[in-house]
Amino acid sequence: MPMEKSESWVVNPLLQTPFLPWLIIPNGDRWGLPTYDSLELLDWTSTPRREWAFLRPDASWRRMFLIQPPPKKLSVVSRGHTREGDSSSELEVVFDQEQPPGVTMDALYDIPLMFLRSHWFSRFALEIKAPTSPSECPTMTLYLLYTIQCTTEPFPGDLIPSRKDLRSRASRKWEVKDEDLWEGELVYHPDIIFQSDLTPERGGIRLSDFAEWTRKRVPISSLLADVR
Repeated sequence: MPMEKSESWVVNPLLQTPFLPWLIIPNGDRWGLPTYDSLELLDWTSTPRREWAFLRPDASWRRMFLIQPPPKKLSVVSRGHTREGDSSSELEVVFDQEQPPGVTMDALYDIPLMFLRSHWFSRFALEIKAPTSPSECPTMTLYLLYTIQCTTEPFPGDLIPSRKDLRSRASRKWEVKDEDLWEGELVYHPDIIFQSDLTPERGGIRLSDFAEWTRKRVPISSLLADVR
């Protein structure tokens, strides 16, 4: 008989609004997942003063846990699509030196931020799986998805200059480079099927609601450009 999943984990309500893209409930539609443009639409980026409050080195959110109890490790899966085929690589970050140990918001922010800013056609998703027993912690997998187009992709390590600099002013502790993700042999990876246990009742947001959230924040000039 399979073990029942524990229902004891919760999302930190203080991080729900400021970091809404991390709480999207993925349903397999990768094209609706957040991009770097999504991060530029967050409320705290609206003025230089609010932006600095979030990006300053000692911002308290960096030490917070997105969910309680927090996972002890974070799996980072990078998946690239090219004309030659798809490939994938996985990196595991273990949080065993933190006090208390657990995946903090600074890692969840810094890792996808730099990846998205370095790849034109890129998106990310955070998959949260409930523990299978009360004695265990939830698990997290951060997916970094992108399509390579040789005519537009920047050189490895370069940042796309047209994108707003939303890097934290703290240390670059969690900035994962491409060479960290792609070390070793690349392997074929089938389409990713997300199985997140996050729900609206737990503080998650459906992709359809996220699309509406985005539409309300996109400048009118951008919407008119899309119509043309």
